[in-house]
Amino acid sequence: MEDESPPDARSIGRWVDKNRGDYFVKPVIRPGKVANPFINQLSQLNNFLYGQQATEMVIEGFSVTAEMPFNHIRSRLEPKFPNSTPEEGIVVPILSRTEIRLFWAFSHFEYVDWGSVRRIEGLEWSTGEAPLKNAGRIDEIVSGIVTKFWSFVEEPLRAKWGLGPASVSAESGAPS
Repeated sequence: MEDESPPDARSIGRWVDKNRGDYFVKPVIRPGKVANPFINQLSQLNNFLYGQQATEMVIEGFSVTAEMPFNHIRSRLEPKFPNSTPEEGIVVPILSRTEIRLFWAFSHFEYVDWGSVRRIEGLEWSTGEAPLKNAGRIDEIVSGIVTKFWSFVEEPLRAKWGLGPASVSAESGAPS
């Protein structure tokens, strides 16, 4: 469980910006470079004439506005054998007075030298929502996340070692 922002939190910040509602979060926004060439030329003219440069606002992530013991949970699987790479799953809970929304993403890593790894690609966040009073629905979402994480980890290993498809136990969400 961690206090700092999860990696690649921009898409969660964009979701928060569009769907804030009653959730105890806000987007983190900062000035950024203008990507449009026409606006860049206008910005240069504006800077020349008035000493002001145009910027666009960029959503960098999100910030939790209520006190929580953590803002995300990171589960990192470190390989037992040197010919496998770490795998990681991240879950971000966002709360309101009546709802919980979970965002989750998984990532593969690759070795860049003998002791260092890097994330292979950016995180693609998925999300699900449940009423706080509906423990069954919350459990269903969490169980689904665990099952998807096992598949995310196991499928590339099975393909690499030619082991064929896995069967996942419906009860535990763990491979059988």
